[in-house]
Amino acid sequence: MQTNIVSENNVESISRTCDSLKPLCLLLKLFSLNCNKDKQISNKPTCFLICKSITMAIVLGSLTIFSLYWKIIKLYSEINVSIKITDAIQMIYDLCQYLVDIFFVLVYGREMSFEYFKQYGRLDNMIGMNYNSEIKLRLYKLIAFFALMWATSSVCDFTAWVFTYGWLAPFVYSIAYVYLLIKILTTLDLISQVMQIEYRLSCLGDVLLTCYCAEKKEQSSVEDCAFKYNWFYPNNKLGKVQISSLKKVESNVLDDIKCLKIYYLLLIEQCAFINKMYGLRILLNSLSLLIDMVRFTNIAVRYIIISEETVDTDYFPTISSLMRLSTCAAIVISLVHHCEKAYRQRDRIICILDNYLVMRDPSNEVRSALNFLRDLVQSRPITFHMAYFFRFDYSLLVSMASVVVTYTIIILQSIN
Repeated sequence: MQTNIVSENNVESISRTCDSLKPLCLLLKLFSLNCNKDKQISNKPTCFLICKSITMAIVLGSLTIFSLYWKIIKLYSEINVSIKITDAIQMIYDLCQYLVDIFFVLVYGREMSFEYFKQYGRLDNMIGMNYNSEIKLRLYKLIAFFALMWATSSVCDFTAWVFTYGWLAPFVYSIAYVYLLIKILTTLDLISQVMQIEYRLSCLGDVLLTCYCAEKKEQSSVEDCAFKYNWFYPNNKLGKVQISSLKKVESNVLDDIKCLKIYYLLLIEQCAFINKMYGLRILLNSLSLLIDMVRFTNIAVRYIIISEETVDTDYFPTISSLMRLSTCAAIVISLVHHCEKAYRQRDRIICILDNYLVMRDPSNEVRSALNFLRDLVQSRPITFHMAYFFRFDYSLLVSMASVVVTYTIIILQSIN
């Protein structure tokens, strides 16, 4: 492991990190939500980027105002009061959320984001980074999955509107599909940054596991399973090349562990930037998705009850609403799941440190360094949050599900 921090001009490491995010960056450019990743000063002047962002905001704002005006004049008189109120609030909210996204990208997403990616260059030259191709592959899969869900739910919903209100209303309403796509891309942008942290924590754990396996002294007579297979979280496979290269430098274990302290502190700084860049945006995004889920539940329940009380049993609007509900739920679940995967890497690091201290007999210097690293990881955990309001974990999914279920019960009681 290389123990010195390299200079800030390491373009190769930065380009590898940027290349792993390239599939998503191309889509974010469509809505001017992409950050400056690979150049300190963009080829295009700042005024051009600002004008492009303002133009996109004006276009979407004009379409939203026109769509809302047309609905009030032509459509809202035929729709239930609760549905049209939530729909109007949702349209205004989505526009405001997009404006907030544009603001944060302009403030944090240009020069500051380049410093953020240069930090990854320093990190990768400390202990190496062999997972860029895996990040890129996972992003391709996520993009394909959500593109399929978004396209399927949008087409079904558009068709349901055509059957119910003709051809004009669906085109006016289709601005909602654009905002849903923006929410998906914003969430995927955060997920891609969470992946960067997750895999670098995995690299840290790999190095610790290598030092652990290289330690010849045993403190316990209990058979150590780590030599038979990767006992510490089997999904993290340690490469044979990395093991063989690090086993040759067993005398530098103390230097390696000291370097890992710096590495972990730099990762904490990266998380701080991610939470600052995406915290408020994802808070608004999650609230918007929650409103969407409540609204689609409202529509689905009402259509089900109406279909049961009448001879006409057209369940197509119900199916389309449930599909859009599933799309919104999948966005939130995917984000929380990837954050939890990053937390599991921290648990893995602590597990390896505990076994290192108990199952091995390291020298006093190494033991002191291990204890310091363990205290650091425990006292300064890697965490992702919504502007300090909510932490991304599985309990958040339970809370959001309880809100949707509670509102559904209220809907059923009000109808009865």
